Amino acid sequence: MNSRFQDIGLPVQGTCDWLILHERYKEWVASDRRLLWIKGKPGSGKSTLLRYAFEDATTKFGEKSLMLSFFFHGRGAEMQKTKLGFYRSLLHQMLLYASDTHSDLLTTFNQRCESQGEPDRGWLWSLPELRSFFESSLGIILTHRSVWLFVDALDECGKKDAIELASNFNSLLDQVSSGSSQFHICFTCRHYPIVSLNYGLEICPEHENKEAIFAYVQDRLPPRVPYSIREKVTSRASGVFMWTRLVTERILNLELDGMGWAKIEERINIIPDDLDGLYQDLVKGMTDKAVSIKLIRWICFAMNPLTLDEIRWAVIIDAELPYQSIQQYQSDFVDDCQMIRQIHTLSCGLAETVNVGGNCPPVIQFIHESVYDFFIDKGLLVLENRSGASSLAIANAHYQLSRTCIRYLSMKEITESLMVIRYLDHDRLRLRFPLLIYATMSWAHHERESELREVQHNDLLQHVGWPSEHFTRLWVHTYSVLLSRELLQLKNKNSRLEAGYFSGDVERTKNLWDYWPPKGTHMIHVVSQYQLTRPLRTMIQEMEPVGFDINVRDSFNQTPLIIAAKLGHEAIVKLLLEKPSTDVNVRNWHQPTPLCAAARWGYENIVTLLLDVGKAEADLAESSGQTPLATAAHNGHEHIVQLLLKTGKVNVNTRGQLGRTPLFWASIYGHVRVIQILLNIRNVDVNLKDDDGSTPLQAAISHGQHESVRALLSTGKININLKDNQGSTAIHRAARYRQPKALQLLIDTNKLRLNSKDQQGNTALLIAVKEGTMSLPSAVEKSNRLVVRLLLGSGKVDVHAMNNNGETPMLVAAEAGYNLLEVRNWDITDSEANSDSELASWV
Repeated sequence: MNSRFQDIGLPVQGTCDWLILHERYKEWVASDRRLLWIKGKPGSGKSTLLRYAFEDATTKFGEKSLMLSFFFHGRGAEMQKTKLGFYRSLLHQMLLYASDTHSDLLTTFNQRCESQGEPDRGWLWSLPELRSFFESSLGIILTHRSVWLFVDALDECGKKDAIELASNFNSLLDQVSSGSSQFHICFTCRHYPIVSLNYGLEICPEHENKEAIFAYVQDRLPPRVPYSIREKVTSRASGVFMWTRLVTERILNLELDGMGWAKIEERINIIPDDLDGLYQDLVKGMTDKAVSIKLIRWICFAMNPLTLDEIRWAVIIDAELPYQSIQQYQSDFVDDCQMIRQIHTLSCGLAETVNVGGNCPPVIQFIHESVYDFFIDKGLLVLENRSGASSLAIANAHYQLSRTCIRYLSMKEITESLMVIRYLDHDRLRLRFPLLIYATMSWAHHERESELREVQHNDLLQHVGWPSEHFTRLWVHTYSVLLSRELLQLKNKNSRLEAGYFSGDVERTKNLWDYWPPKGTHMIHVVSQYQLTRPLRTMIQEMEPVGFDINVRDSFNQTPLIIAAKLGHEAIVKLLLEKPSTDVNVRNWHQPTPLCAAARWGYENIVTLLLDVGKAEADLAESSGQTPLATAAHNGHEHIVQLLLKTGKVNVNTRGQLGRTPLFWASIYGHVRVIQILLNIRNVDVNLKDDDGSTPLQAAISHGQHESVRALLSTGKININLKDNQGSTAIHRAARYRQPKALQLLIDTNKLRLNSKDQQGNTALLIAVKEGTMSLPSAVEKSNRLVVRLLLGSGKVDVHAMNNNGETPMLVAAEAGYNLLEVRNWDITDSEANSDSELASWV
């Protein structure tokens, strides 16, 4: 996530010193809390300046301050270019250097791991909660320590998110109390898209760095280069280091070609002033455009940056040639040194080899984000010598990448090796065929990206040899052989980052798990999963002549319709429903029905299609017993709940998985709007118990969903004194799970049997007192004490009620060293929850 910092080269001596001498920078450093913008043109050295400023501030202030940084990376992994990755990184840094400020975060993390499994598989952090944890932790840190935050390339997270982040942090500066320690923020970004924000100090590098540019030119050009050329480069650079870098490289290359200084100066005069123009000039001068196009496409659109070994074969393989064997391409093979030179030549210096750190091999990337922007916007069209929308060039690029991957997978040596490969041989297989893992993972992705942009080609089935399933079986087998170890590690380890080849790349590893094709996968499953409508339409048209079953199942019992429904592929669902033979009510072991799948993930349009076009049975339960209504309620999809109820064909009281009703599921997960919709159904049973004898009210209390409790109690139909299979009532749950808000709501009904006993003879007060004798985190202990105070405050609890073991609340409290009758004087916290009015405000 933090590799971008290492990508930024160290500055040439003397090129960044001006920043710390700038009046606005000094004003920012001297302030208590201020935002500093370094806003400049692409390539003006903003990232290098920020790294320099961060390291300088760390040296001067790091001993007594918390130094935080994040370098957005538009060409990087998902966590390097999103707000989610931003907050995760900042919290990680805080945990490393200020671990005492994160008790709530750690408590939440541990509770979720216990109840929901490992992070990123059983559950995910949401952006709002990470932001909340960051802001609360920041407030604590600032009470005793200054904080410096440096954020690079804010624009590379997208216009909307960039403006929102900037606005949030400006507001955060205003919210910091005057008595807090210093809080400094420094953002770098381009002038666009953040043009409308007028708060904070601002420094524009290209207006300030002429001397720095000259120092850079002096460093890059040897003394033999005439001063007039140095001066001309400096004056024409307009403060843009990237322009300067490329022009100085061109000067040196022209000298190597034997050109005289006068001619070189003439060439400099006709070089475009702007980066886009310079890039276009370089592209027009490419000599081997056919190979250059292939290289540029791979750097632009590969799912992840390719290694030298991978890109070597990506460029060599040509899907247009009839070659069936890798051996036939050997004449084009070059060693690493030659390949590095070839990349530089083919890209005219716009691509380079980058070390990403750790044990990972170097990868190929553009030298700057502006190069990527240029090729996406117009450069590909220039290379292909065509006019039109850039989306067509992008679609064609993905098409070519997909065909290259398919051709590579079909090579004779690979198919023969896969037929005899053993599980433990997969490392040897990777070394022998460097592009194999990428081709396996990515051919379908590129096919989808191509179709989304309406590429004119529709020859996928021809390239994979359909109706034969030989290619599909080979692909599934390859996926299993190559990736099984990583996925098993992912499943069995507590951290996804231990997944071998994919170390550090959470998103890529997650995609491996989600898209691993099971045995028995057919091409119709693949096109349904990747939303490939054109080949699916062809398959449907030709299905009967070749005797193909549209309801064919893979080894997970998934039909194409189930796959499309659970992934939300509306166009695929429409196509499949055009065939009368499509089974819309297919019900398989361990798989949802199509309707349940769509209901689970909230695909309202697909639910409508299945009900109206497919005539799906609205109340058909999947193998676990869950009906579509229960599934939608479970996941809080209120509009789908309403759609299903409008059919008039669903039983709102069906007890499905674990004996739970739709109302039960909505109550557990706090889906208040769904609860309200269900409560408006005349025959809903609000007290229907699950297999453990729990009611929806009891379950809501156990899960801390006090808004669910409020909604349920508002009906006046809830029996709050019903007992579960252990004899516990709602009040026992509130005490056991330390839920003061829910307890107050129960007490307010005036129907609560405060001294009700469970099967062990425990009252709610005894449970709460016993819980209070344990060593608990401060936040949990506070909640427990509030429960005890509320119970005693009712004036109706029996402090001498004895359980089956002869224990009473008074006795247990005395053994713990306190008088239960003095609990009202307990200090809950220094500043909160210490009065009846505070308790009332909680509910």
